Amino acid sequence: MQGFCPGSKSAKSPTPELIACPECGYEVEVWTHELMRHCPQCKTAVFREKRPSCLDWCSYAKECVGPELYATLKAPTQAGVAGPLETLRREHEEAQKRLALLKGASLCLRAAAKGGSQAGETYQQGLLTLGRVLHFLDTELRDHFRREEEGLFPMLQGHMGKAGSPLSVLLSEHQELWRQVDRLRQKAGEVTGSDGARAADEVEETAGAIARLLQGHIDKENTMLLPLAQASLGESGLARLSARWAELQKPIR
Repeated sequence: MQGFCPGSKSAKSPTPELIACPECGYEVEVWTHELMRHCPQCKTAVFREKRPSCLDWCSYAKECVGPELYATLKAPTQAGVAGPLETLRREHEEAQKRLALLKGASLCLRAAAKGGSQAGETYQQGLLTLGRVLHFLDTELRDHFRREEEGLFPMLQGHMGKAGSPLSVLLSEHQELWRQVDRLRQKAGEVTGSDGARAADEVEETAGAIARLLQGHIDKENTMLLPLAQASLGESGLARLSARWAELQKPIR
């Protein structure tokens, strides 16, 4: 390996970035090897967006930047087994796949209702797919949120503070998502009624709202929350998080 890799320059020779505090607007200096600093004016946590770098794919990355900095900037894996943060990322990917199915289901129901073919194959396929998506939301996504709310979020609260904390935003998005899911379930049940075309339109509208909300939520967690957790918790904190998750193995159904 060469003595200098230009791709690791931002990690080995960090530079400052000025990022406006979301609470008071003060420009906070956050360096490129950091993920967060507290605003000196109001103490709000101010985050720098995590961008892709050679640390994500280069096999020499750990040797290049050093093990301590590498552990801060890159999520660890042990013996090929995903750690808790990587598990959350993978579950995000699975949720995104379900969003595509949700869109397809809503389009099927709308097309069938508009065409007067509620007993047809398109209608039945739409209902079947929608049922599968709702089952995923009610089981796997609910378990995912529970592990965040009762495991990850409490551990991060001490690092992020309360004023303007993104955790409050993420929690409110959890609550709004469940309100939208309840509405989706209600409207799906009305598709077979006398005003099925109207209900199918509302299913499509609600499905779109869920997709926008969940995709934005996932983006916040992948680019901000999970990198912060990696930098703040360290190996011992991640081990405690895994232990806490083990206590939550029995999901609420």
